[in-house]
Amino acid sequence: MFAPRPRLGPIDTARACLGLAVGAPVDVEGLTGAFRRAALAAHPDRPSGDAERFRAVVEAYRLLKTVAVAGEIPHETPKAPAAPIRRPAPMTTGVLRARIEIDPLTAVRGGLAALSVGGRARQARVPAGVREGDRLRLMLKGGEVVLATVHLATAEALRVEGADLCQDVPIHPRKLAEGGRFTVETHAGPRDLWLARIRPAPLRYVLTDLGLPSLNGRPAGRLVIRLIPSAAEPTPAEAMLDRFEADWAAPLAA
Repeated sequence: MFAPRPRLGPIDTARACLGLAVGAPVDVEGLTGAFRRAALAAHPDRPSGDAERFRAVVEAYRLLKTVAVAGEIPHETPKAPAAPIRRPAPMTTGVLRARIEIDPLTAVRGGLAALSVGGRARQARVPAGVREGDRLRLMLKGGEVVLATVHLATAEALRVEGADLCQDVPIHPRKLAEGGRFTVETHAGPRDLWLARIRPAPLRYVLTDLGLPSLNGRPAGRLVIRLIPSAAEPTPAEAMLDRFEADWAAPLAA
């Protein structure tokens, strides 16, 4: 297999155009003689002449004369073709694998999460918006690299389904029958909702942009609130009475 011929630089290309040997020493006097011979052969008025070749001869002479003013025309070392850039292969050695369990609020806000690496409990910071089954490349203290698979756990009445947060909210059957405004505590603060007396089942409310935030181009999720009838949950009137009694009991206890 033949190696590719190296390209000539502009000076050696000009030498060849004037019929000079590549790399041969040429002074100003020799350059003038070479130009006259090449110009005479390439002149358009001659049978063997050509206007384009004549212009190339003139340009080659001007270039070589410019660089020969200080003395002998230098010789250009032909440049070999540039070698292809080899990018280092991604390092896979020394990468540990682990399973990291994250509660729904950490998935929403991001933060530190616990994981076990080599039988040792460690902590790593995870970004907001991670989903079930995501694989995170985490850097631990000491330079250890861990490839962790995310598992989203359920925290009390809050769970994750895809990119959505689902929250179960207990409500007294009497309030369900009466309808009206009620307040739900969410991870983003209290939200006021309206409960119609005539409503289809199931009793669900969808709050946009309160689920998992967008991550790596994936859309943000929603907060889905499901009302669960519960006789143990006080009605608004009972809750107000409890707060009233607590406010009166505090000064007496002091």
